[in-house]
Amino acid sequence: MGRPDAPNVETIHAEILFHASTWPKVTRLSWKKMGEGADEFERFGHPLLICFNSGSMEDSREVNSPLSNPEFWQEVRQLAFAFREKNWKEIASFYATYGPLGYPWEAGVPAEPYGWAEAALEWFRELTSLVEAIEFGRYGHLRKYFGPPRVVPARQAIDPIVFVRPKNPFDFSTYWLKYTAEVSGPEKDPVWRSPQDEGELVQATWKVVVRGVTEELGRIPLVPIAEERRGSHLPLVHWGFRPRGAFSAAFLQWFFAKVAPLGGRTCVADGCDHLVLPPRKVYCSEKCSDRQKSRDARRREKERYEVD
Repeated sequence: MGRPDAPNVETIHAEILFHASTWPKVTRLSWKKMGEGADEFERFGHPLLICFNSGSMEDSREVNSPLSNPEFWQEVRQLAFAFREKNWKEIASFYATYGPLGYPWEAGVPAEPYGWAEAALEWFRELTSLVEAIEFGRYGHLRKYFGPPRVVPARQAIDPIVFVRPKNPFDFSTYWLKYTAEVSGPEKDPVWRSPQDEGELVQATWKVVVRGVTEELGRIPLVPIAEERRGSHLPLVHWGFRPRGAFSAAFLQWFFAKVAPLGGRTCVADGCDHLVLPPRKVYCSEKCSDRQKSRDARRREKERYEVD
């Protein structure tokens, strides 16, 4: 909910402004060969760079946007396994086809850290799998992370549940997925509750997804576009996300296809404001559905006696 005096922006339309420029030949290069400052990068656990290796950037060519393929985001997700297994042939083939993943250098450096790419792709693979688990009701997959239902006194230290922890994070604030439960209960004896049922499990997972999505969207520039309309002398202002490379482009494609359409519906059960996520349509969980049916039955029974 925005401020009451906030301008109405409901008609803003966002596009993905991405044109892939290939890196026909790439090579692995140690930070030590980069000269001054190399030791600092080595300390972060990233000994390798993926470098554009050709005569000049003029050898790079622009290709049709891969976003015309609705499954492009799945290709990028699959690339996580190539980085994990250090499959250089598959990695080089991807860069030759789609260009770099898009590490956010301040200047146009024709290279990107191998470890950053590996961390970003693992994060994306896990994030997309969480949404698929919600969509297809794979609650056992989610329960593996959260563990069995439990209630623990808040005075006991509870570590956050970590879904993705980069092995050698280039930036410790980037590409983590974790969940920290809220403390509830009476003020004198508060407790930490893990998700107790299917509904709470979905809601907790959704919080993890939304936090991850929000952080990544914040890293992608959003720029205004003036578009001429046919039959009109007035241009229309649009907005466009401008990803730095194939990784952000794939993330945006997945977000608009799989995440953006899910929000907005809340559970119709009395006293519940949880989101209703696929495959459910009316209630957030089986528990809420059964509880509301029992309430409705008691209400009808009471009304029948009052009429008699």
